[in-house]
Amino acid sequence: MQVKKSVFISSLVVCSLVFGVVGAGAANGITKIQAALNSNIKFKVDGNSWQPKDGNGKNLSALVYNGTTYLPLRSTAEALGVNLSLNSATQVISLDSGSANGIPYNDATTSVAPPSTSTSSTPVTSPSTSTSSTSSDIKVLSGTTSQMTSKLKEQAVILLKMYGDSLLSGDTSNYAAYLSKNVSTSRENSGTSLGDDYFINNYSDLVTGTKKANSASTLNSFAKALQNAKLSDIEVGLISDKNEYFQRFSFSFQPKDFNALSTVYVYFSYDVETYNSSNYILSEAYVD
Repeated sequence: MQVKKSVFISSLVVCSLVFGVVGAGAANGITKIQAALNSNIKFKVDGNSWQPKDGNGKNLSALVYNGTTYLPLRSTAEALGVNLSLNSATQVISLDSGSANGIPYNDATTSVAPPSTSTSSTPVTSPSTSTSSTSSDIKVLSGTTSQMTSKLKEQAVILLKMYGDSLLSGDTSNYAAYLSKNVSTSRENSGTSLGDDYFINNYSDLVTGTKKANSASTLNSFAKALQNAKLSDIEVGLISDKNEYFQRFSFSFQPKDFNALSTVYVYFSYDVETYNSSNYILSEAYVD
């Protein structure tokens, strides 16, 4: 099943699927090609059968272009026990075999790290959609990247549930209140801060466009799936390194029974408050 979005939103989703982040399609050095996915190609690692998978555990196929076979880098690196990291500011991918132990980890993380050895488990509770939740502590970038990723992953669930509510009711006030509380206003000394009003208006357009483009039954199923989103359903996307200007976080959710083009993306961006400042504030938080 597929939910239809407005032309603008669909274009953003396609860019996200192909390049990982919105806006990357405009960067220099990107060339559109025609290639084929060949699911007939099988693989072995150290004599054992191996299947590349994405962060959700779905099988991935080899891509064949001009007679050369290409594999998903992170999945392949993990199978070979190689640490992989991405510096999005410089667009450099690093591979390091020095401390590799050959254990495959979550494809959605930005770097490969050994899993916890703790045997204790804590049940995951879906966060409330209320704006009085823990959203107040995301206004400023604090803690490690791992800590912020975990914190924002919870917020992604909150925004997805709000999106589902808005699609059913047409009311975007909860989302607007969330952004007004957490996202900074437009700042004259920042070339990248668009302000909370900008994203509130974009969200209203997204809801209106999606409601108009879909049948009542499709919209209802899609919205219900969003309302039922759980923390374990969220895939961590591209998490940029923190540099002197910003740090970006992205997450995705593909509703059950809907195809990849219906995937919803959630983005958070922190920008330095003033030049040479050590304080980074939330400048963007939006779904598409």
